[in-house]
Amino acid sequence: MKYWRVIILCLILILTFLIRAHFVSEAFEGDQGIYAYIGWGWEHGKVLYRDLVDNKPPLVFAFYRIIFKLFGHSVEAIRLVYSLLAVLTTLALYGLARSVFKPGTALLGTFLYGLFSGGALIVGSFPNAENLMVFFIILAFYLFWRACQQEKNFLFLLCGIFIGLAAMTKQSALLEGMGMSVFLYSVYPFRKSGFLGLKRIGLLWLGAGIVFSLVFAYLISKGTLKDFVNSTVLYGLFYARAAGVTQSAVNFFRALSWTPRENFPLWVLAGLGVVLAFKKKDRVLFFLLIWLISAFLGVAITGRFYPQYFIQAMPPLALVAAYTLEKLFWQPQASRRKKSFGAVVLALALIVFVRAQWNYYFKYDPDESLINRRGKLVRPLMVKANAEMAAFIRERTKPDDYIYIWGFWPEIYFLSQRYSSSKYAFLAARGVMIKHFASLVKRQVLADTIKNKPVYFIIDPHFAVLIDGDLGKYLEDYYYLDREIGGCRVLRRKGP
Repeated sequence: MKYWRVIILCLILILTFLIRAHFVSEAFEGDQGIYAYIGWGWEHGKVLYRDLVDNKPPLVFAFYRIIFKLFGHSVEAIRLVYSLLAVLTTLALYGLARSVFKPGTALLGTFLYGLFSGGALIVGSFPNAENLMVFFIILAFYLFWRACQQEKNFLFLLCGIFIGLAAMTKQSALLEGMGMSVFLYSVYPFRKSGFLGLKRIGLLWLGAGIVFSLVFAYLISKGTLKDFVNSTVLYGLFYARAAGVTQSAVNFFRALSWTPRENFPLWVLAGLGVVLAFKKKDRVLFFLLIWLISAFLGVAITGRFYPQYFIQAMPPLALVAAYTLEKLFWQPQASRRKKSFGAVVLALALIVFVRAQWNYYFKYDPDESLINRRGKLVRPLMVKANAEMAAFIRERTKPDDYIYIWGFWPEIYFLSQRYSSSKYAFLAARGVMIKHFASLVKRQVLADTIKNKPVYFIIDPHFAVLIDGDLGKYLEDYYYLDREIGGCRVLRRKGP
Protein backbone atom coordinates (compact mmCIF):
# COMPACT_ATOMS: atom_id res chain seq x y z
CA MET A 1 0.00 0.00 0.00
CA LYS A 2 1.13 3.53 -0.72
CA TYR A 3 1.66 5.61 2.39
CA TRP A 4 -1.29 7.93 1.66
CA ARG A 5 -3.62 4.94 1.42
CA VAL A 6 -2.35 3.73 4.78
CA ILE A 7 -3.08 7.17 6.24
CA ILE A 8 -6.62 7.20 4.79
CA LEU A 9 -7.32 3.69 6.10
CA CYS A 10 -6.09 4.67 9.56
CA LEU A 11 -8.36 7.74 9.55
CA ILE A 12 -11.32 5.53 8.57
CA LEU A 13 -10.56 3.16 11.44
CA ILE A 14 -10.26 6.06 13.91
CA LEU A 15 -13.61 7.42 12.69
CA THR A 16 -15.15 3.95 13.07
CA PHE A 17 -14.09 3.91 16.71
CA LEU A 18 -15.02 7.50 17.58
CA ILE A 19 -18.59 7.40 16.31
CA ARG A 20 -19.20 4.40 18.58
CA ALA A 21 -17.16 5.50 21.58
CA HIS A 22 -19.51 8.45 21.99
CA PHE A 23 -22.14 6.03 23.33
CA VAL A 24 -19.90 4.26 25.85
CA SER A 25 -21.76 5.70 28.84
CA GLU A 26 -25.22 4.95 27.49
CA ALA A 27 -27.44 2.68 29.60
CA PHE A 28 -27.87 -0.99 28.82
CA GLU A 29 -31.12 -2.16 27.29
CA GLY A 30 -32.74 -5.58 27.28
CA ASP A 31 -30.69 -7.62 24.81
CA GLN A 32 -27.34 -6.38 26.08
CA GLY A 33 -28.52 -6.84 29.64
CA ILE A 34 -29.39 -10.51 29.17
CA TYR A 35 -26.13 -11.25 27.31
CA ALA A 36 -24.16 -9.63 30.13
CA TYR A 37 -26.11 -11.45 32.83
CA ILE A 38 -25.77 -14.84 31.14
CA GLY A 39 -22.06 -14.29 30.56
CA TRP A 40 -21.62 -13.30 34.22
CA GLY A 41 -23.75 -16.18 35.51
CA TRP A 42 -21.94 -18.68 33.29
CA GLU A 43 -18.63 -17.34 34.59
CA HIS A 44 -19.86 -17.88 38.15
CA GLY A 45 -20.84 -21.52 37.79
CA LYS A 46 -24.35 -21.46 36.36
CA VAL A 47 -24.99 -23.89 33.50
CA LEU A 48 -25.79 -22.45 30.08
CA TYR A 49 -29.28 -23.33 28.72
CA ARG A 50 -30.19 -25.12 31.97
CA ASP A 51 -29.88 -22.29 34.50
CA LEU A 52 -29.44 -19.46 31.97
CA VAL A 53 -31.84 -19.38 29.02
CA ASP A 54 -31.87 -17.21 25.92
CA ASN A 55 -32.66 -17.85 22.27
CA LYS A 56 -29.12 -17.06 21.06
CA PRO A 57 -26.32 -19.60 20.44
CA PRO A 58 -23.43 -19.67 22.93
CA LEU A 59 -20.64 -17.64 21.29
CA VAL A 60 -22.14 -14.26 22.10
CA PHE A 61 -22.14 -15.22 25.80
CA ALA A 62 -18.62 -16.63 25.48
CA PHE A 63 -17.46 -13.30 24.05
CA TYR A 64 -18.91 -11.48 27.05
CA ARG A 65 -17.01 -13.88 29.32
CA ILE A 66 -13.79 -13.01 27.49
CA ILE A 67 -14.48 -9.31 28.05
CA PHE A 68 -15.10 -9.90 31.75
CA LYS A 69 -11.93 -11.93 32.07
CA LEU A 70 -9.77 -9.28 30.44
CA PHE A 71 -11.42 -6.01 31.45
CA GLY A 72 -13.77 -6.61 34.36
CA HIS A 73 -17.53 -6.39 34.82
CA SER A 74 -18.50 -2.91 33.64
CA VAL A 75 -20.80 -1.52 31.00
CA GLU A 76 -18.02 0.78 29.78
CA ALA A 77 -15.62 -2.15 29.26
CA ILE A 78 -18.22 -4.04 27.22
CA ARG A 79 -18.98 -1.06 25.01
CA LEU A 80 -15.31 -0.16 24.49
CA VAL A 81 -14.43 -3.72 23.48
CA TYR A 82 -17.29 -3.79 21.00
CA SER A 83 -16.11 -0.46 19.60
CA LEU A 84 -12.67 -1.98 19.07
CA LEU A 85 -14.33 -5.03 17.53
CA ALA A 86 -16.00 -2.67 15.05
CA VAL A 87 -12.55 -1.36 14.10
CA LEU A 88 -11.31 -4.90 13.46
CA THR A 89 -14.48 -5.64 11.48
CA THR A 90 -13.92 -2.56 9.32
CA LEU A 91 -10.30 -3.56 8.77
CA ALA A 92 -11.44 -7.05 7.74
CA LEU A 93 -13.89 -5.48 5.30
CA TYR A 94 -11.05 -3.50 3.77
CA GLY A 95 -9.16 -6.75 3.23
CA LEU A 96 -12.16 -8.17 1.40
CA ALA A 97 -12.79 -4.98 -0.56
CA ARG A 98 -9.14 -4.79 -1.62
CA SER A 99 -9.33 -8.33 -2.98
CA VAL A 100 -12.27 -7.49 -5.27
CA PHE A 101 -11.88 -3.76 -6.04
CA LYS A 102 -9.29 -1.25 -7.08
CA PRO A 103 -7.62 0.51 -4.09
CA GLY A 104 -9.71 3.68 -4.30
CA THR A 105 -13.03 1.81 -4.44
CA ALA A 106 -11.89 -0.46 -1.61
CA LEU A 107 -11.21 2.56 0.60
CA LEU A 108 -14.55 4.11 -0.32
CA GLY A 109 -16.44 0.93 0.53
CA THR A 110 -14.56 0.65 3.82
CA PHE A 111 -15.36 4.27 4.65
CA LEU A 112 -19.05 3.77 3.91
CA TYR A 113 -19.17 0.68 6.10
CA GLY A 114 -17.19 2.16 8.99
CA LEU A 115 -19.44 5.21 9.06
CA PHE A 116 -22.90 3.91 8.21
CA SER A 117 -22.60 0.74 10.31
CA GLY A 118 -22.05 2.92 13.39
CA GLY A 119 -25.25 4.89 12.97
CA ALA A 120 -27.36 5.70 16.00
CA LEU A 121 -30.56 4.24 14.57
CA ILE A 122 -29.00 1.00 13.42
CA VAL A 123 -27.34 0.94 16.88
CA GLY A 124 -23.96 -0.03 15.52
CA SER A 125 -22.43 0.79 18.90
CA PHE A 126 -24.48 -1.84 20.75
CA PRO A 127 -22.73 -4.95 22.09
CA ASN A 128 -25.31 -7.16 20.38
CA ALA A 129 -25.06 -10.58 18.77
CA GLU A 130 -25.38 -9.02 15.31
CA ASN A 131 -22.22 -6.93 15.69
CA LEU A 132 -20.15 -9.97 16.66
CA MET A 133 -21.73 -12.12 13.96
CA VAL A 134 -20.82 -9.58 11.26
CA PHE A 135 -17.12 -9.84 12.19
CA PHE A 136 -17.14 -13.59 11.53
CA ILE A 137 -19.25 -13.17 8.37
CA ILE A 138 -16.85 -10.68 6.79
CA LEU A 139 -13.91 -12.98 7.47
CA ALA A 140 -15.91 -15.86 5.99
CA PHE A 141 -16.67 -13.93 2.79
CA TYR A 142 -13.07 -12.79 2.50
CA LEU A 143 -11.90 -16.40 2.66
CA PHE A 144 -14.69 -17.45 0.31
CA TRP A 145 -13.67 -14.96 -2.35
CA ARG A 146 -10.01 -15.93 -2.04
CA ALA A 147 -11.01 -19.58 -2.28
CA CYS A 148 -12.97 -18.91 -5.46
CA GLN A 149 -10.04 -17.05 -6.97
CA GLN A 150 -7.34 -19.53 -5.97
CA GLU A 151 -9.50 -22.69 -6.06
CA LYS A 152 -7.89 -24.03 -2.88
CA ASN A 153 -9.99 -26.52 -0.99
CA PHE A 154 -8.62 -25.68 2.46
CA LEU A 155 -9.82 -22.07 2.03
CA PHE A 156 -13.38 -23.30 1.44
CA LEU A 157 -13.07 -25.40 4.59
CA LEU A 158 -11.70 -22.44 6.59
CA CYS A 159 -14.48 -20.24 5.24
CA GLY A 160 -17.00 -22.78 6.51
CA ILE A 161 -15.43 -22.65 9.97
CA PHE A 162 -16.10 -18.91 10.12
CA ILE A 163 -19.65 -19.43 8.89
CA GLY A 164 -20.03 -21.89 11.77
CA LEU A 165 -18.66 -19.32 14.24
CA ALA A 166 -21.09 -16.72 12.88
CA ALA A 167 -24.04 -19.13 13.12
CA MET A 168 -23.09 -20.00 16.69
CA THR A 169 -23.36 -16.27 17.41
CA LYS A 170 -26.67 -15.75 15.61
CA GLN A 171 -28.59 -18.35 13.64
CA SER A 172 -29.37 -16.13 10.64
CA ALA A 173 -25.73 -16.43 9.53
CA LEU A 174 -26.72 -19.80 8.07
CA LEU A 175 -28.58 -17.93 5.33
CA GLU A 176 -25.38 -16.21 4.27
CA GLY A 177 -23.69 -19.60 4.10
CA MET A 178 -26.53 -20.68 1.83
CA GLY A 179 -25.90 -17.58 -0.30
CA MET A 180 -22.31 -18.75 -0.76
CA SER A 181 -23.61 -22.15 -1.84
CA VAL A 182 -25.89 -20.53 -4.43
CA PHE A 183 -22.97 -18.54 -5.81
CA LEU A 184 -20.76 -21.63 -6.04
CA TYR A 185 -23.38 -23.66 -7.84
CA SER A 186 -25.08 -21.13 -10.11
CA VAL A 187 -22.72 -18.19 -10.72
CA TYR A 188 -19.09 -19.15 -10.30
CA PRO A 189 -18.12 -21.01 -13.49
CA PHE A 190 -17.11 -24.55 -12.62
CA ARG A 191 -17.09 -25.45 -16.27
CA LYS A 192 -15.06 -28.64 -16.06
CA SER A 193 -17.33 -30.48 -13.67
CA GLY A 194 -20.57 -29.69 -11.88
CA PHE A 195 -19.41 -32.17 -9.25
CA LEU A 196 -16.52 -29.83 -8.37
CA GLY A 197 -18.98 -27.13 -7.34
CA LEU A 198 -20.89 -29.58 -5.13
CA LYS A 199 -17.62 -30.78 -3.63
CA ARG A 200 -16.67 -27.26 -2.61
CA ILE A 201 -20.13 -26.62 -1.20
CA GLY A 202 -19.57 -29.78 0.84
CA LEU A 203 -16.24 -28.45 2.10
CA LEU A 204 -17.94 -25.22 3.11
CA TRP A 205 -20.51 -27.01 5.24
CA LEU A 206 -17.94 -29.46 6.55
CA GLY A 207 -16.09 -26.48 8.04
CA ALA A 208 -19.31 -25.19 9.61
CA GLY A 209 -20.03 -28.71 10.86
CA ILE A 210 -16.70 -28.81 12.70
CA VAL A 211 -17.74 -25.78 14.75
CA PHE A 212 -21.23 -27.19 15.37
CA SER A 213 -19.73 -30.51 16.49
CA LEU A 214 -17.44 -28.83 19.00
CA VAL A 215 -20.31 -26.81 20.44
CA PHE A 216 -22.57 -29.87 20.62
CA ALA A 217 -19.80 -31.88 22.29
CA TYR A 218 -19.54 -29.21 24.99
CA LEU A 219 -23.30 -29.14 25.49
CA ILE A 220 -23.48 -32.94 25.67
CA SER A 221 -20.73 -32.92 28.29
CA LYS A 222 -22.89 -30.55 30.37
CA GLY A 223 -26.09 -32.49 29.70
CA THR A 224 -27.77 -29.48 28.08
CA LEU A 225 -27.99 -30.34 24.38
CA LYS A 226 -31.76 -30.82 24.61
CA ASP A 227 -32.10 -27.50 26.46
CA PHE A 228 -30.04 -25.82 23.73
CA VAL A 229 -32.23 -27.29 20.98
CA ASN A 230 -35.39 -26.18 22.77
CA SER A 231 -34.08 -22.67 23.41
CA THR A 232 -32.39 -21.83 20.12
CA VAL A 233 -33.66 -24.22 17.45
CA LEU A 234 -37.28 -25.09 18.24
CA TYR A 235 -38.06 -21.72 19.78
CA GLY A 236 -36.25 -20.02 16.88
CA LEU A 237 -38.53 -21.79 14.41
CA PHE A 238 -41.55 -20.53 16.31
CA TYR A 239 -40.11 -17.03 16.60
CA ALA A 240 -39.57 -16.93 12.85
CA ARG A 241 -43.20 -17.69 12.04
CA ALA A 242 -45.03 -16.10 14.97
CA ALA A 243 -45.30 -12.63 13.41
CA GLY A 244 -47.15 -13.93 10.37
CA VAL A 245 -47.29 -12.42 6.89
CA THR A 246 -49.54 -9.48 7.74
CA GLN A 247 -47.63 -8.36 10.83
CA SER A 248 -44.31 -8.87 9.04
CA ALA A 249 -45.45 -6.53 6.27
CA VAL A 250 -46.52 -3.95 8.87
CA ASN A 251 -43.15 -4.25 10.61
CA PHE A 252 -41.31 -3.81 7.31
CA PHE A 253 -43.13 -0.58 6.50
CA ARG A 254 -42.47 0.65 10.02
CA ALA A 255 -38.78 0.03 9.39
CA LEU A 256 -39.02 2.43 6.45
CA SER A 257 -39.87 5.19 8.92
CA TRP A 258 -36.33 5.14 10.33
CA THR A 259 -34.29 3.82 7.38
CA PRO A 260 -34.57 7.03 5.25
CA ARG A 261 -33.14 9.03 8.12
CA GLU A 262 -29.88 7.13 8.13
CA ASN A 263 -28.83 4.71 5.40
CA PHE A 264 -31.47 5.07 2.71
CA PRO A 265 -28.94 6.56 0.23
CA LEU A 266 -26.96 3.32 0.34
CA TRP A 267 -30.05 1.32 -0.53
CA VAL A 268 -30.70 3.61 -3.51
CA LEU A 269 -27.14 3.11 -4.74
CA ALA A 270 -27.50 -0.65 -4.20
CA GLY A 271 -30.65 -0.62 -6.32
CA LEU A 272 -28.70 1.00 -9.13
CA GLY A 273 -26.09 -1.69 -8.55
CA VAL A 274 -28.68 -4.37 -9.29
CA VAL A 275 -29.27 -2.79 -12.70
CA LEU A 276 -25.53 -2.68 -13.31
CA ALA A 277 -25.12 -6.32 -12.32
CA PHE A 278 -27.51 -7.58 -14.95
CA LYS A 279 -26.35 -5.12 -17.56
CA LYS A 280 -22.64 -5.86 -17.19
CA LYS A 281 -22.94 -9.51 -16.03
CA ASP A 282 -20.12 -8.75 -13.61
CA ARG A 283 -19.27 -11.74 -11.42
CA VAL A 284 -17.94 -9.52 -8.62
CA LEU A 285 -21.20 -7.65 -8.39
CA PHE A 286 -23.24 -10.86 -8.55
CA PHE A 287 -21.14 -12.10 -5.64
CA LEU A 288 -21.95 -8.98 -3.62
CA LEU A 289 -25.63 -8.98 -4.54
CA ILE A 290 -26.11 -12.61 -3.54
CA TRP A 291 -24.45 -11.73 -0.23
CA LEU A 292 -26.75 -8.71 0.17
CA ILE A 293 -29.86 -10.74 -0.60
CA SER A 294 -28.93 -13.54 1.81
CA ALA A 295 -28.09 -10.97 4.51
CA PHE A 296 -31.44 -9.23 4.00
CA LEU A 297 -33.19 -12.58 4.31
CA GLY A 298 -31.45 -12.89 7.67
CA VAL A 299 -33.00 -9.56 8.62
CA ALA A 300 -36.43 -10.52 7.33
CA ILE A 301 -36.76 -14.12 8.48
CA THR A 302 -38.30 -13.26 11.86
CA GLY A 303 -40.67 -10.71 10.34
CA ARG A 304 -39.72 -8.11 12.93
CA PHE A 305 -37.23 -5.86 11.11
CA TYR A 306 -35.73 -4.41 14.28
CA PRO A 307 -33.12 -1.71 13.54
CA GLN A 308 -30.17 -3.68 14.95
CA TYR A 309 -30.92 -6.57 12.58
CA PHE A 310 -29.93 -4.41 9.61
CA ILE A 311 -26.28 -4.35 10.70
CA GLN A 312 -25.83 -7.74 9.03
CA ALA A 313 -26.75 -6.25 5.65
CA MET A 314 -24.33 -3.33 5.97
CA PRO A 315 -21.10 -4.96 4.66
CA PRO A 316 -22.44 -5.97 1.22
CA LEU A 317 -24.60 -2.83 1.10
CA ALA A 318 -21.57 -0.56 1.58
CA LEU A 319 -19.52 -2.48 -0.98
CA VAL A 320 -22.28 -2.49 -3.61
CA ALA A 321 -22.81 1.25 -3.05
CA ALA A 322 -19.06 1.90 -3.53
CA TYR A 323 -19.02 -0.25 -6.65
CA THR A 324 -22.02 1.64 -8.05
CA LEU A 325 -20.41 5.03 -7.41
CA GLU A 326 -17.24 3.91 -9.16
CA LYS A 327 -18.97 2.42 -12.20
CA LEU A 328 -21.47 5.25 -12.67
CA PHE A 329 -19.28 8.26 -11.98
CA TRP A 330 -15.60 7.58 -11.39
CA GLN A 331 -14.35 5.54 -14.30
CA PRO A 332 -10.96 6.84 -15.55
CA GLN A 333 -12.51 7.92 -18.85
CA ALA A 334 -15.46 9.73 -17.18
CA SER A 335 -15.79 13.47 -17.71
CA ARG A 336 -15.02 15.95 -14.98
CA ARG A 337 -18.71 16.87 -14.81
CA LYS A 338 -19.70 13.26 -14.24
CA LYS A 339 -17.08 12.79 -11.53
CA SER A 340 -18.24 15.98 -9.84
CA PHE A 341 -21.83 14.75 -9.92
CA GLY A 342 -20.71 11.51 -8.25
CA ALA A 343 -19.03 13.56 -5.53
CA VAL A 344 -22.29 15.46 -5.00
CA VAL A 345 -24.21 12.17 -4.69
CA LEU A 346 -21.77 10.96 -2.05
CA ALA A 347 -21.94 14.29 -0.21
CA LEU A 348 -25.76 14.14 -0.14
CA ALA A 349 -25.62 10.61 1.29
CA LEU A 350 -23.29 11.85 4.04
CA ILE A 351 -25.53 14.84 4.77
CA VAL A 352 -28.56 12.54 5.19
CA PHE A 353 -26.53 10.38 7.56
CA VAL A 354 -25.15 13.26 9.64
CA ARG A 355 -28.57 14.89 9.90
CA ALA A 356 -29.99 11.65 11.35
CA GLN A 357 -27.20 11.46 13.94
CA TRP A 358 -27.01 15.09 15.03
CA ASN A 359 -29.27 15.01 18.08
CA TYR A 360 -27.71 11.82 19.46
CA TYR A 361 -24.28 13.43 19.50
CA PHE A 362 -25.04 17.04 20.36
CA LYS A 363 -28.45 17.22 22.08
CA TYR A 364 -29.39 14.16 24.15
CA ASP A 365 -27.85 12.96 27.38
CA PRO A 366 -26.94 9.23 27.46
CA ASP A 367 -30.31 8.05 28.83
CA GLU A 368 -32.34 10.26 26.48
CA SER A 369 -30.16 9.08 23.61
CA LEU A 370 -31.04 5.44 24.26
CA ILE A 371 -34.72 6.20 24.75
CA ASN A 372 -34.95 8.14 21.49
CA ARG A 373 -32.84 5.67 19.50
CA ARG A 374 -34.83 2.63 20.58
CA GLY A 375 -38.28 4.17 20.72
CA LYS A 376 -40.93 1.73 21.94
CA LEU A 377 -38.36 -1.04 22.46
CA VAL A 378 -37.34 0.49 25.81
CA ARG A 379 -39.26 1.85 28.80
CA PRO A 380 -38.07 5.38 29.65
CA LEU A 381 -38.82 5.23 33.39
CA MET A 382 -36.95 1.95 33.76
CA VAL A 383 -33.93 3.15 31.76
CA LYS A 384 -33.57 6.15 34.04
CA ALA A 385 -33.95 4.00 37.15
CA ASN A 386 -31.23 1.46 36.29
CA ALA A 387 -28.66 2.80 38.77
CA GLU A 388 -31.22 3.35 41.53
CA MET A 389 -32.65 -0.16 41.26
CA ALA A 390 -29.24 -1.85 41.09
CA ALA A 391 -27.99 0.09 44.12
CA PHE A 392 -31.20 -0.66 46.04
CA ILE A 393 -30.82 -4.43 45.48
CA ARG A 394 -27.09 -4.55 46.25
CA GLU A 395 -27.58 -2.69 49.55
CA ARG A 396 -30.40 -4.96 50.74
CA THR A 397 -29.29 -8.41 49.58
CA LYS A 398 -26.28 -10.69 49.96
CA PRO A 399 -24.20 -11.82 46.94
CA ASP A 400 -25.74 -15.31 46.99
CA ASP A 401 -29.34 -14.08 47.27
CA TYR A 402 -31.77 -14.52 44.40
CA ILE A 403 -34.00 -11.89 42.85
CA TYR A 404 -36.51 -12.09 40.03
CA ILE A 405 -37.61 -9.50 37.48
CA TRP A 406 -40.89 -10.23 35.75
CA GLY A 407 -40.55 -8.29 32.49
CA PHE A 408 -38.02 -6.63 30.18
CA TRP A 409 -35.38 -5.44 32.64
CA PRO A 410 -32.61 -8.10 32.72
CA GLU A 411 -29.78 -5.58 32.90
CA ILE A 412 -30.58 -5.24 36.62
CA TYR A 413 -29.27 -8.77 37.26
CA PHE A 414 -25.91 -7.79 35.81
CA LEU A 415 -25.75 -4.31 37.31
CA SER A 416 -26.63 -5.60 40.78
CA GLN A 417 -24.68 -8.86 40.25
CA ARG A 418 -27.47 -10.98 41.70
CA TYR A 419 -28.76 -14.26 40.28
CA SER A 420 -32.17 -14.70 38.76
CA SER A 421 -34.26 -17.19 40.71
CA SER A 422 -35.60 -18.65 37.44
CA LYS A 423 -33.93 -19.75 34.24
CA TYR A 424 -36.47 -17.54 32.45
CA ALA A 425 -34.66 -14.43 33.63
CA PHE A 426 -35.83 -12.38 30.63
CA LEU A 427 -39.36 -12.76 29.35
CA ALA A 428 -38.13 -11.63 25.94
CA ALA A 429 -36.15 -14.89 25.83
CA ARG A 430 -39.58 -16.37 25.21
CA GLY A 431 -40.32 -13.64 22.67
CA VAL A 432 -42.55 -10.60 22.68
CA MET A 433 -45.39 -12.97 21.85
CA ILE A 434 -45.31 -14.06 25.51
CA LYS A 435 -49.00 -14.99 25.46
CA HIS A 436 -48.10 -18.13 23.49
CA PHE A 437 -45.83 -19.24 26.34
CA ALA A 438 -47.65 -17.71 29.30
CA SER A 439 -48.66 -21.00 30.90
CA LEU A 440 -45.18 -22.54 30.55
CA VAL A 441 -43.41 -19.46 31.88
CA LYS A 442 -45.75 -18.98 34.82
CA ARG A 443 -45.44 -22.61 35.88
CA GLN A 444 -41.65 -22.50 35.66
CA VAL A 445 -41.32 -19.14 37.42
CA LEU A 446 -43.68 -20.28 40.18
CA ALA A 447 -41.71 -23.51 40.71
CA ASP A 448 -38.42 -21.60 40.73
CA THR A 449 -39.78 -18.96 43.10
CA ILE A 450 -40.94 -21.61 45.57
CA LYS A 451 -37.58 -23.39 45.33
CA ASN A 452 -35.14 -20.45 45.36
CA LYS A 453 -37.15 -17.93 47.44
CA PRO A 454 -35.96 -14.70 45.77
CA VAL A 455 -35.58 -11.86 48.23
CA TYR A 456 -37.12 -9.43 45.74
CA PHE A 457 -39.71 -10.10 43.05
CA ILE A 458 -39.85 -7.04 40.77
CA ILE A 459 -42.83 -6.59 38.46
CA ASP A 460 -42.53 -4.62 35.22
CA PRO A 461 -45.94 -2.88 34.89
CA HIS A 462 -46.05 -3.68 31.17
CA PHE A 463 -46.32 -7.40 32.06
CA ALA A 464 -48.19 -7.21 35.35
CA VAL A 465 -51.39 -8.42 33.69
CA LEU A 466 -49.75 -11.80 33.06
CA ILE A 467 -49.39 -12.50 36.77
CA ASP A 468 -52.50 -14.36 37.90
CA GLY A 469 -53.62 -17.75 39.13
CA ASP A 470 -51.24 -19.73 41.33
CA LEU A 471 -48.30 -17.39 40.74
CA GLY A 472 -50.35 -14.34 41.68
CA LYS A 473 -51.66 -16.05 44.83
CA TYR A 474 -48.17 -17.17 45.88
CA LEU A 475 -46.82 -13.62 45.57
CA GLU A 476 -49.80 -12.30 47.50
CA ASP A 477 -49.19 -14.80 50.33
CA TYR A 478 -45.41 -14.57 50.63
CA TYR A 479 -44.43 -11.06 49.42
CA TYR A 480 -45.32 -7.49 50.29
CA LEU A 481 -44.85 -4.23 48.41
CA ASP A 482 -41.61 -2.63 49.60
CA ARG A 483 -41.57 0.33 47.20
CA GLU A 484 -41.88 1.37 43.55
CA ILE A 485 -38.82 2.17 41.42
CA GLY A 486 -38.95 3.13 37.76
CA GLY A 487 -42.67 2.39 37.67
CA CYS A 488 -42.03 -1.20 38.82
CA ARG A 489 -43.47 -2.79 41.95
CA VAL A 490 -40.65 -4.07 44.14
CA LEU A 491 -42.02 -6.93 46.26
CA ARG A 492 -39.96 -8.21 49.21
CA ARG A 493 -40.28 -11.67 50.67
CA LYS A 494 -41.97 -11.79 54.07
CA GLY A 495 -40.00 -13.07 57.06
CA PRO A 496 -36.33 -14.08 57.15
